[in-house]
Amino acid sequence: MKNNIVFAVLLILLSSVFACEFQLEGEYYVEIEQEINSSLSEYELTAIADDEFIVRPKEITYSFEVTDGLFYLVVATLDEKEIYVSDLPSGSFILRPGMAVADYGFAELVVNVYTSTNTNSLADQVQAEAAIYQFKKRIRIDKRPAEAIPFTITSTTNALTFNFQQYPNNNLWRVNIYGGPDPDQLFNNENQLSSVFEVPSQYIDLGYVGGTMYYGVETQVFRGDIMESERSNITTINLSDGPKIVKYESTADGHLKVYWSRAPFESSFSTYTLKWLFNGVRSLTNTNFNDTTASISGLPMGDTISFELVTSSANQKNKVTNSGPGVLGELAFQFDELYVDRNTPSRKLSYDASSQLLRNTENEQISISLPISGLSFSNNGSTIAAYSRDIISLLNSSTLTLIRQIELNGLANNSFPRPVARLQVIDDRYIAYTDRVFKLLDYVEDAIVYQGNFNNNVIYYEESKNLVLIGRDFSGNSRAYKAEHFVVENGTLTELPNEFKFMNYTNSIGFGNYVAIVTTSENKVNVLKIPEMESIVEYTLGTRYFLKSADPTTNWGLFFIESSVQVRDMLTGTIIYSGPNKIEQNYALVDGILYSGNGFSLNLNR
Repeated sequence: MKNNIVFAVLLILLSSVFACEFQLEGEYYVEIEQEINSSLSEYELTAIADDEFIVRPKEITYSFEVTDGLFYLVVATLDEKEIYVSDLPSGSFILRPGMAVADYGFAELVVNVYTSTNTNSLADQVQAEAAIYQFKKRIRIDKRPAEAIPFTITSTTNALTFNFQQYPNNNLWRVNIYGGPDPDQLFNNENQLSSVFEVPSQYIDLGYVGGTMYYGVETQVFRGDIMESERSNITTINLSDGPKIVKYESTADGHLKVYWSRAPFESSFSTYTLKWLFNGVRSLTNTNFNDTTASISGLPMGDTISFELVTSSANQKNKVTNSGPGVLGELAFQFDELYVDRNTPSRKLSYDASSQLLRNTENEQISISLPISGLSFSNNGSTIAAYSRDIISLLNSSTLTLIRQIELNGLANNSFPRPVARLQVIDDRYIAYTDRVFKLLDYVEDAIVYQGNFNNNVIYYEESKNLVLIGRDFSGNSRAYKAEHFVVENGTLTELPNEFKFMNYTNSIGFGNYVAIVTTSENKVNVLKIPEMESIVEYTLGTRYFLKSADPTTNWGLFFIESSVQVRDMLTGTIIYSGPNKIEQNYALVDGILYSGNGFSLNLNR
């Protein structure tokens, strides 16, 4: 069938050629006009406008119906090159720009439909004669390679603005805009900021949140039937360092304030997220552009904490990450125990138990190696009495050189000596201390001038020359305790009648003109005033705290439980500071400053 039609087409073309070249004459030649009785009563062809631009493959559909005849063939050509042939009256074919001859310009699409002439001639009867119906369309094509689109980036008051030049060719399919922090990974999908099917005159970036960012543009074209792309040169933007942590500040209530810089554009901003690592990762998110600080509580004093600031953009495409170490407190000095001159708090001695080294905190070259369980400064500060088990060592307070040592075993005349529990230098001659019982030692004469009952603590008040001894009450109740009260002058103790009795004793601390007694009964703190021995305040802690020391300058006390350390106003019970307690390190409270054994301090007087 197809061969016959082809033959018929050739015959028609040949006849037209002869008709053009020769004049047919003579008695044997008769000109017969061809009759065509068939027609395309119905037809349908995909609408293609004249001069339509075909940038990518396009499907062409057709449907033909012949009246009074037969359908033979449909043939499509592009620039006289056959691209489709079918003997079906309906179907489709793909028109590809690559089928055209030129790289760009115009091409002619011709669709010929062949049917029978319906003349019942001999040629028609053998399907060698056909009627031709023709459809012509002019299209435009562009098969040139992709080119980069020139663009510039400018910083406006609140964003980055991309300005593009027009693309020079007609075969543009898509424009992709990319932005990211890594130039080697810039054109990955996750960095795509926008994708449009035309060259925009402008693009506003809502992804820049600071720091060094890289931008690029990719153009995509159909070069013939294949998608090709071309990428621009990468543009680097660094308007600011980006939001970053700029400062840490320790507050008097034990918070660590973290400050950071703002993002450059409010319109590009989404969130600040501050993360830190302490007992698991914690985070705090600020969604306000101007909120550039956070106050963190519950951090241990002196421990380095890793902080990370993550700033996200409004379109969630880009982020800036900045990190830095923070620490609660200011750098001070390390110690296992800290001893302070009660008259001059600036005079402090730190003790390292592992090396048994006692140092001056202001000049560590002034030191001595000596086993020490406790230490007390003399009234005028010239002499230090340090003790360990049954030996009291007298030291020069300025040079920390050893003056002499006193063995308590012989003086106490006790075959089972106990470690010294408490020690207070009374003046330049007398030391009050307890081992099993209270003793007043004349360290010039190496003689005990007074010996009392069993006592747990000895507290001396220099201004009033009052001495308070706290210990067991042997009057019958073994659980009862009492505070005995003396005036000490020149080695003579005058007992005062105003003793104070209490139950379930835990410990006691002297400060200023007060003594605080802690009992296990409902975890109470009872504060007595010296010399009246009157109770001025009593409050319940609620949890069993251990009272380690009290600061006479501020009347604040240092309390411990297993998980936390607290500073309270001793006269009211008000909490001044509360933080995590690291059991393996010690703390000291001096002149309103909390010292941590790991080498940091926190000024609670701010």
